[in-house]
Amino acid sequence: MAMRAIYKSSLGEDGIRLITLLPGLDRAPVVCELATFESHEEALPYEALSYTWGDPSVTAPIILNHQKFRVTVNLQHALQDLRYPNRPRTLWIDAVCINQKDVPERSEHVSQMGRIYASAANVVVWLGLGTADSDTALDFMNEIGGSFGPNNTLPSHFLHPKQTPKWFSFFRLFNRPWFSRRWIIQEISLARTAILCCSNRAVPWRFLNLVLMFHQSCAKEISGSRNEYCQLLDVPDALVEEGLTHLPAIKLRIAAEFVRACLPQKPNPAEALVTMMLNSGDFKSMDPRDAIYAFLSLAGDKKSLQGFHADYSKSELEIFKEFVEFFINSTSALDIIYFEWAPEIDAAKNTLPSWMLRPVNVGASLGKKQFLTVGSSSFCTIEPGHLSLRYYFSASRDSLPRMRISTIHQSAFVLSATGFQIGEITQVGQIPQSHVSIPRSWVSMAQECARSKFHQDTHIEEGLVELWQTITGNRNFMGYPIDFPDQWSKLFRQLVEESGSNDLSIFDSPDVYRRFGLPEGTGVRNLDNFFVRAQQTMIARTLFVSADGNLGMGPVGIRGGDVVAILLGCHVPVILRPEDGHYIMVGECYLHGDGKEGPIMTGGAMAFPEEGYTQFIIH
Repeated sequence: MAMRAIYKSSLGEDGIRLITLLPGLDRAPVVCELATFESHEEALPYEALSYTWGDPSVTAPIILNHQKFRVTVNLQHALQDLRYPNRPRTLWIDAVCINQKDVPERSEHVSQMGRIYASAANVVVWLGLGTADSDTALDFMNEIGGSFGPNNTLPSHFLHPKQTPKWFSFFRLFNRPWFSRRWIIQEISLARTAILCCSNRAVPWRFLNLVLMFHQSCAKEISGSRNEYCQLLDVPDALVEEGLTHLPAIKLRIAAEFVRACLPQKPNPAEALVTMMLNSGDFKSMDPRDAIYAFLSLAGDKKSLQGFHADYSKSELEIFKEFVEFFINSTSALDIIYFEWAPEIDAAKNTLPSWMLRPVNVGASLGKKQFLTVGSSSFCTIEPGHLSLRYYFSASRDSLPRMRISTIHQSAFVLSATGFQIGEITQVGQIPQSHVSIPRSWVSMAQECARSKFHQDTHIEEGLVELWQTITGNRNFMGYPIDFPDQWSKLFRQLVEESGSNDLSIFDSPDVYRRFGLPEGTGVRNLDNFFVRAQQTMIARTLFVSADGNLGMGPVGIRGGDVVAILLGCHVPVILRPEDGHYIMVGECYLHGDGKEGPIMTGGAMAFPEEGYTQFIIH
């Protein structure tokens, strides 16, 4: 195949190639013409294709500029389905319009992807070949989308038991691989309009959004097999509404709308990039480097990204190292070393250092990964309405990072960071059964700690107060100080008393409001806050006790002998594990208690004299 006859030269920085998909019927050979334009302004109006490549080793031929050209079978099927029978169609398709064998061109066009999808007249989403089940799903979406009345009202007959099989077909559609692609967040966020296609069926994207919003608002009313419904959503019956937020399509809608709203604000590129990465762990990419590159053109332009750019000639680890350095240099913060952002890589080729943390898989039904919460790290949040980070705490005050990343051999990096040890873990609590229950044994642990510290009869009450303050990080669900701590103390004491010898349930229910003499559904914010905040911080965490008798919350997997340290530039303490003369990063933590100048979490331990600082070598 004479590749140079098709790609005569690399594209310029502003250049774009487009294909004209010639008319055809059914499974007849696909015929396309490829044209190059010096600038986007010169290009013809076009549609941009959003699809899954499929297995790159399984290919099929098309005719491109009168020559055979091999594409993945999935793309061949898409082109056969999307061509018109009697007129041409102009498309931008990454696998054809970018010379995939020209590494510099591939790298350069990552920064152009946002512009390409934003400039397209339409984004065509191809989900794959149709089936009877997908036909039912798309027809149902068109039926519902065309039935909405004023103020987005919808006839109630769509919740009739006879409609249940159609709802199940609708939800099964989201099992298709397209909904797990990381690139789709950018492609849908920037689309002027979009259509969803399966073979010869098509649905406007806005219909999908309308159906999702309608169903989300009345999930409790769905008729039919409740067990099958809960199994399909992978949630227990009690958490049906929560489960809906974990449907891939809803995650995508939330992500796309949030990004679309925030981009005009020109956020800090490093914070915008890490924010989008931290909140898209359920969206995957075939190339681990694309876990970062998929958001690069959303985060900023070349100038604002300060030299950090796509480069497919570099290894995954090199790119990840540059990303960490870019974040630290751009934000003057070291917190990236405990964020759970790193994608999965081939362990046979490389091993990630411990300070490039991967997301903990705690299961969709636990509600861990939502687009508006940073991973499992509830000690940091996205600033509401912004693609930026807001930290709940300031354990190292306003100190700047003192760190260096070194290469110990070709495929391994070591982080050297300055800080000081503030504790050592001596006891680790039982792992919670779920994020809506607190192990009863934690109450005993807390009261025993209080007894050793206070040496008086108030240890029972003091232990309960310290326990709920530790579980919540002594913050409400937005990260602000608690307005009415006495109410939270009363609520927690009542939960302990009513649980008897059982685990404490922190699942919000109307019974709680009635016990407090409040009418059901009052939505009293302060009590709501307790349950929401406690559920946030319980996910993938457990209680621990330090050698000083302080309670703390750290990631599941901590153990006795682990060190609690404050590193300069980190907003929260971290847990490090000593190992053969160096340390392993375990994760971030909350440590209750005071230093010489106040609460540890707000810098009270920073009175530590500078000569007491040490270098932590973290592998």
